[in-house]
Amino acid sequence: MKKINFIKLLWIIALCLFVFISCGKNEVENTGGNENTNAKGRIIINEESFGFLSKNWNENNKYPEWYAGHYDHGVKSTYYFTERSDYEIDASFKNANAVEYKKYSYNKLNSTLHEIENKYNTEEYAETVKGGNINAMDNAAEIYLYEKSTQFDKIKNELEKKYGDIIKVEKTDSYYTSW
Repeated sequence: MKKINFIKLLWIIALCLFVFISCGKNEVENTGGNENTNAKGRIIINEESFGFLSKNWNENNKYPEWYAGHYDHGVKSTYYFTERSDYEIDASFKNANAVEYKKYSYNKLNSTLHEIENKYNTEEYAETVKGGNINAMDNAAEIYLYEKSTQFDKIKNELEKKYGDIIKVEKTDSYYTSW
């Protein structure tokens, strides 16, 4: 009886080792979603990595932290990536697209924009703060202030002091709001 249990135990150990070794030989494994990782655990970015763009960004549907935006300009698109070290960009992707590195992720830019919108998109600031959007090329949340407002300088200084280089304050001559 002990000999049979011992043999079963050896078979289970051998099976576990076989599965472990087999899985370790895969150079790329799917981590769910559209991200792949290599044996070192680094994310491999290729054409299939951008499925998340088919959904609108929101607080419950954030994009990967390596993504900083993109810009389509005819023949070749420019993709922006954060300055992180946990990913590798596939060579064929680099050949087909322009690649640049930015400081802030799209998530950080969008969260900042929404934070500003929640505070300033009120009647109190309606005369001055006219809207905002994400500028992927400049890696900033742009905030539009009505240039003829008496509060322009005060609010501009307040925003720049609190948010620094993650925002870009722009003058607008439009009195209409566009968040």
